[in-house]
Amino acid sequence: MREQKIKEYLRTIYVLQMNGVVRGAYVAREMNVTKPTVSVALRSLVEDGYLIMEPDHSVRLTELGRGLGHEAMRETVDKGRDYHHIVKSLEEDKLDPEAAREALARQRLRWLQKERAEDILEAIWILSKRYYCVRGVDVAHYLKRPVSTIRSKLKRLEHNQYVVCGEDGVAELTDAGLEAARLSYEGHAALRQRLQAEGLSADDAEQEACTAKERP
Repeated sequence: MREQKIKEYLRTIYVLQMNGVVRGAYVAREMNVTKPTVSVALRSLVEDGYLIMEPDHSVRLTELGRGLGHEAMRETVDKGRDYHHIVKSLEEDKLDPEAAREALARQRLRWLQKERAEDILEAIWILSKRYYCVRGVDVAHYLKRPVSTIRSKLKRLEHNQYVVCGEDGVAELTDAGLEAARLSYEGHAALRQRLQAEGLSADDAEQEACTAKERP
């Protein structure tokens, strides 16, 4: 396997590993490649000493793999791409798993904001506290958006492992989706409280906070 491709795999696994167990299917989704392609690549990385394959077929980085994964992350930062906030939490002598997970969640939230999809996760979270199950049509009604738009967004969110959509149309948050929804809700609530403190009514503060979130 070419050196650049090895680094891409190790960087991806390095990020995914911070959020829990890593499986080939997760790597395939993150890199937008087929599962058979990933299976071949993972076997090669195991043979080269970068990965360990567990009995349940999940993978984890060896010391060698972790070092190169970390190096690949830093190279990504140098190129001005994403992940720089994560790397700041991964200084070798100051590694804080909780801070790393929080940084990863915030980086993902920025992607969601760019996609204008974080409010969908927030809506699922809020509605799940009210109803036994939440469907795309429920989210569309709650956000006052076309059902087709919400369904399209849900497909992208599922591809990026934020939600799991059943055949019956029920949408459930993954751990990553739940964390992103929480962060979005907290930001929304903080803005609303600040606007109320500045003199706006509760309804006006809510409307302004929602409008601010939708701005590019």
